[in-house]
Amino acid sequence: MTAMRKLWIWLDGATLIKAVYNPQDRTLSIFDETDHLLLRRTGLSPEQAQHLATRLAIIGARRMDDHDEPFTYL
Repeated sequence: MTAMRKLWIWLDGATLIKAVYNPQDRTLSIFDETDHLLLRRTGLSPEQAQHLATRLAIIGARRMDDHDEPFTYL
């Protein structure tokens, strides 16, 4: 069974930012609203991934990977 990607979105000022965590290759990628890669972090441990998920929730990011059409929830 393949692990599902996790997706968060939030606003940074007037810019929409999204973060995607891929548990298969343990990579977190952060993109701006035009899908330009801002940051990529590879080799995250499960504990680091959980810590990042907590930090993203603190800054107000919404987890969207469990929605079929995420942009209807903005």
